[in-house]
Amino acid sequence: MKMPIQILKRLSDEERSSLQAFSLKDPSAGSILIAWASETGTAERLAFETATALQAQGLSVMVLPFSEVSIQQLTTIGVAVFLTSTWGDGDPPTNGEALLKAFLASTEPLPNLRYTVCAVGDSAYPRFCQCGKDLDIALEQLGATRLAPLATCDIDVEPDFNLWLEAVLDALSNN
Repeated sequence: MKMPIQILKRLSDEERSSLQAFSLKDPSAGSILIAWASETGTAERLAFETATALQAQGLSVMVLPFSEVSIQQLTTIGVAVFLTSTWGDGDPPTNGEALLKAFLASTEPLPNLRYTVCAVGDSAYPRFCQCGKDLDIALEQLGATRLAPLATCDIDVEPDFNLWLEAVLDALSNN
């Protein structure tokens, strides 16, 4: 069942619970993982926009915060879409710290994973979108295949996000 998603700056607990259809924990059905890390809610909102767009194309998705994703899970998932903001001077959001550290330290190969990363940041900072850039490099080094190029979205996220999402949809429709 498709559910309409109301786009919000920050999802309330009530609104988040209404999205439980997206929060599937079992990737065995071939769902696409959409994982997000965010301090202010922008990457979270974009993750649910991505889920809506992929579902509209008939694709099965599951949306999880980075804090609920492990590298071990990624060995069994075919496609993962990561959306992350950058906090402070290039740091990952609080709910993304552990996963990013795990990726940077991992030697677990991910040859069957196709992925893409959408990074959100503020170009006024020298380490603009650093968390997403680091994640993209780590996934590539672990042998994962890039589904669509890394997107680096500045404060006005919509133009770059929309181009990235179009590239993701095109890549998924061609496979």
